[in-house]
Amino acid sequence: MTKARMRVAVRMWGDAAVGRGRGLLLPASVLAVGVVGWEHLYHTIFLGYSDTLAGHATHVFRDAALAMPLAVAALASGLWLTRGLSRAAQAVGVSLVLGLLLVAATGVHDRIDALLVTAGHHHQEGTSLLQLSHGLSDALVAMVVAPPLALFLLWGRSRDSSWLPGRDGQPLHHERQVGWSQSAIQRDSNRQPLSGFSVRTRVVGSLGAAILLGVFTIGAVTDHMGVAAASGPGGALENRIDFNQQMRKLWEDHITWTRLFIVSAAANLPDQAPTANRLFQNQVDLGNAFKPFYGDVAGNQLAALLHDHIALAAQIIAAAKAGDSAGVASASAAWYANANQIADFLNSLNPKNWPDDQMRAMMKSHLDLTLQEAVDRLNGNFTADIADYERVHLEILSMADFLSDGIIAQFPAQFAMP
Repeated sequence: MTKARMRVAVRMWGDAAVGRGRGLLLPASVLAVGVVGWEHLYHTIFLGYSDTLAGHATHVFRDAALAMPLAVAALASGLWLTRGLSRAAQAVGVSLVLGLLLVAATGVHDRIDALLVTAGHHHQEGTSLLQLSHGLSDALVAMVVAPPLALFLLWGRSRDSSWLPGRDGQPLHHERQVGWSQSAIQRDSNRQPLSGFSVRTRVVGSLGAAILLGVFTIGAVTDHMGVAAASGPGGALENRIDFNQQMRKLWEDHITWTRLFIVSAAANLPDQAPTANRLFQNQVDLGNAFKPFYGDVAGNQLAALLHDHIALAAQIIAAAKAGDSAGVASASAAWYANANQIADFLNSLNPKNWPDDQMRAMMKSHLDLTLQEAVDRLNGNFTADIADYERVHLEILSMADFLSDGIIAQFPAQFAMP
């Protein structure tokens, strides 16, 4: 084989491959948009995902853009694996390959989604098992529409079938590419463009890039506009910094109203009862903050443990004012036992990010500092009492950061990058 014929052979093979690849783009686009659109509709109806109309649209097109390479790979490999079979069998093969690719790409999708969007689905990731479960779930949902959609595409594109494998496993237009053409050799030597294909490719590529850029830009703008109005994991995903500040606010309320109760109880002020009520409400608020991540039962259980935490602290103050040493000892022992219960419970929710020994140490430090604050206040050591509160404040901020960081690490897909 001469060098000229070799060049022609390589070029014809390349042109054929590019032609088949180009033929895959349109059906792959339809397959990606159809499957992603169906999954988004499923999540909206059955899983309670909510967003604005613009948010829904941009999320679908964004995920479809991310799924486009998977659809191309599924069509190419699925058709090759099922070459020579019926169109129905080929559609099933393409769908199964797409499902496997969706499972494999789940982790990558979640990471990209978390970086690019501030609104989206409530995926509770954090372990490989949960991630696998999520991927299998999405693949099963996709199987509802992927086979009929793939079959429709195979049937609808049958007239322009250069990208479809024939019964012999070759493209249907393969026979037109067999043999050597003197005109092809001459054309290769003259370096003439083939039918203006390079121009069309550039135009289509530029248009596609512009569309994708517009989708991501519009999505980013609409998502950021919707953050302020969104609430909870059913709507826009919370910003990491905002979530951290919310957690700090709740725990600062905890020590603030605890201090005000100590002051009121020590001086027998008339606002003691309403102050206690506000302090108990803070425990409910803290429990509610955990519900979007761990459910209502866990949130209510945490609130109940924190309620006991405050009630036992009140018992210690009352016993100390009455000079009841045995009562102080008994209530203190129960108070520290309750702190260990809270630490153990939090560890059970997030063992990887909230190790039990660290949680117990933080809770003990919180109790030690608060107890010292109460003792100094009751004894009239006001300068020491004020210094005690400063230490309580710094410690609780550290614990709030520890808790919020643990939630963000356990549920990364629910938080946007700051």
